[in-house]
Amino acid sequence: MPWHAALERQLNLTLQEGFPLASLTTWEAGGTAEFLLAPRNTDQARGAFAFCRTAGVPVWTIGGGSNVLVHPQGLEGMTLWMAEMKGFSLVRGPEGSCLIEADAGCPTRRLLNFCLSNGFSGLEFATGIHGSIGGALVCNAGAGPEAMGSVVEWVESVEADGTTMRWKGTEIHSGYRYSSLASEPRLVTRCGLRVAEMDKAIVRNRVLDFWSRRKGQPHGAKTAGCVFKNPGFGNEPAGLLLDRCGCKGMAIGDAVVSRLHANFIENRGKATAGQIWELIRLCRKKVFDASGVWLELEVTLLGGPWD
Repeated sequence: MPWHAALERQLNLTLQEGFPLASLTTWEAGGTAEFLLAPRNTDQARGAFAFCRTAGVPVWTIGGGSNVLVHPQGLEGMTLWMAEMKGFSLVRGPEGSCLIEADAGCPTRRLLNFCLSNGFSGLEFATGIHGSIGGALVCNAGAGPEAMGSVVEWVESVEADGTTMRWKGTEIHSGYRYSSLASEPRLVTRCGLRVAEMDKAIVRNRVLDFWSRRKGQPHGAKTAGCVFKNPGFGNEPAGLLLDRCGCKGMAIGDAVVSRLHANFIENRGKATAGQIWELIRLCRKKVFDASGVWLELEVTLLGGPWD
């Protein structure tokens, strides 16, 4: 029996075959999923992930669809689209402590809007960050020195051997756009994030402050967020390095380097994943030739092989 039929029988669900993944990404580009499942609860997600790992079937995860580029030839095996797992709740603890417990597919800005409307501080750094909480945890999304790793109380995951783990925040090592959650094949399913009750006006002002730091970014355009990480070690930010090399406005088809911020590539029409990737490679080479700095990707490449 084919693996997909066995999985459908075991979990009593139906997979979607040949699903166009461009519709699930903020770049609106990329190939098709051989098979796609949008799990509606943790049991379905755990069961599908564990089955694929045991059967040796490639398994990919997409949440809010930002910060990823799907290979033009698509994704072999199983793609888990986590967007249906989007619930969250506020849990009050002792001595006034508060946790937001959220499913991995919950949009980051949905949690931020809840905090803004109800007077909870802790997630203001997520202003302008798209995608889902699961993705934000795995890449330690943030702004400046503030990031997801600083507010994590716990994270639940399904490990490569199918077991379920609950990681304490202190067990997760975080750095600039890095989390140890990404060090092994695993599926993040839920998390608990620390927040604190605070006057709504203060929360609003903090959100506005973080928004002002992003005012030079191409909001409303079809992008995946920053393409490259800032190199650090005394080097200039990636956007400035790209700008100095004349990358702004460079285009391959409908893939265009933003004229507002050179670390963003916009899909201004029907850009393909191949065109976006070719433009990424061209920008990286121009920076390397001019400065000797090899920019590391912040965008996650799915599928491949990539040239």
